[in-house]
Amino acid sequence: MKHIKNIILILLLFVIASYRPFGDINGDYRVSITDLVILHRITLGMESTPLQRLRAELNGDGVVDELDLKILRTYTLYK
Repeated sequence: MKHIKNIILILLLFVIASYRPFGDINGDYRVSITDLVILHRITLGMESTPLQRLRAELNGDGVVDELDLKILRTYTLYK
């Protein structure tokens, strides 16, 4: 039973530590103009990391494009 509690605690800590706010592309735990610039650069085909591209896919269609940019632009404007 003690092992199960430890496993649950470890999983819970992992989930908490891996949480990033919606639109946090650069991984600094906040959404800012920097994230918008990175997303814009990704849509232009400029250099980015695989993790940034994964975080930049905001609408769930599997493609980082202008729709994701529009979502993040609206989100940052009204947050």
